[in-house]
Amino acid sequence: MRRIIGFLSIGLFCMSCTDLEVTGDNLPDVENLTIQSLNSPHDIVHVEANAEQYAYMYEKFRSDTIIPASISYYTPDGVAVFSDLPSNLEIKGAASAGNLMKSLGMTFEQDIPNSQLGILNPIYVLPQHNLQSLKTFRLRNSGNDFGFTMLKDMTYTELAIQAGLNVELMYGKPVHAFVNNDYFGLLNLRTESNANGISRLIQAQTNEITLLKVDVDNAKLEYREGDEIWANELIDAIKTEDAEKLWELINVDSFIDYIIYQDYVGNRDWPVNNMRVYSHNREKFRFILYDLDYSAFNTKKPLIPAFEYLDHHMAIMYNGLREHPSFDDKFNARQKELYKKLTPDRFNVILDEFAERIENDIPYLISKYQSPPSTFHWRMKVSELERDFERRDKHIRDKYNL
Repeated sequence: MRRIIGFLSIGLFCMSCTDLEVTGDNLPDVENLTIQSLNSPHDIVHVEANAEQYAYMYEKFRSDTIIPASISYYTPDGVAVFSDLPSNLEIKGAASAGNLMKSLGMTFEQDIPNSQLGILNPIYVLPQHNLQSLKTFRLRNSGNDFGFTMLKDMTYTELAIQAGLNVELMYGKPVHAFVNNDYFGLLNLRTESNANGISRLIQAQTNEITLLKVDVDNAKLEYREGDEIWANELIDAIKTEDAEKLWELINVDSFIDYIIYQDYVGNRDWPVNNMRVYSHNREKFRFILYDLDYSAFNTKKPLIPAFEYLDHHMAIMYNGLREHPSFDDKFNARQKELYKKLTPDRFNVILDEFAERIENDIPYLISKYQSPPSTFHWRMKVSELERDFERRDKHIRDKYNL
């Protein structure tokens, strides 16, 4: 907390101080930047595509356009890890697709042997997950955190990983990207929440995954991929509010971890958006945690108590499962267990480590997109992120007397 107060004090009295920020003549020349001249500890992804097709996709980013591309991957010193891998390329994201730096999704024609190449090699991996191979990944623009910290989604995700949540989630790291030899930006390379991504994460075949996603317009889960008949079993149980059937279809332990965490972090962009569930070979449906960049906006508002009065699909599942005599005891015990692991101290350690990783790379974004406006503004937003988490943690513990 002392570090936050220090930054805020600086902000009040030294907003014009130039020794705290990188602007103007200090910025890198991104117009003439090359893969070899980039000075960064992070890997580099180079996307090559037909210029006209890419320009159309970029301009018509709401049209779900997919174009062919080839992807090359480089170490920080410019050594190629792989070159010219064929891929399908598309613009990803909802509201954040309107940003100048958009998120790029890539699905490869063949699996990338990640265990050999070490593209994603996180320190912590949940025991149910494996990153041996990648069929798809996303270069994410940090969503609603674009131009602020560029860290929020990854920090909240890492906290979930270190807490040992029984969910599927996205692993990632910062990389720089070029498109057709032009510098594109600093993004988060992240695994995907679609059937290709989940299947590799749990070492299954893509056609063994049944995936549902909530529709933002009606807050209802809808079939996306896989076994549509099996997906409709869950949809019908939700529609009819069949508590017994919901208990049979849903992996309750995964559901409990998922809903406790979303409530704890106060994800404002959930559950009427960013909710996916999946089943592997008609096993019980499990939950996928992703896109946490709208967390801790409403720091004093618990989400779960309101579900009793709402009719979106998450609320119906929650209220239906609560009819089982063992649910509340399981939920309360797990909440107490997780709240011992979900702490501001742990969050701050993660955030400080992630911020240190990219602090010297923020000037590239400032030069390319003028967002964030300066390194000083970026540091302020990092401090605000720490403050908001501490506030959320305090108020949510007070609400539940934990």
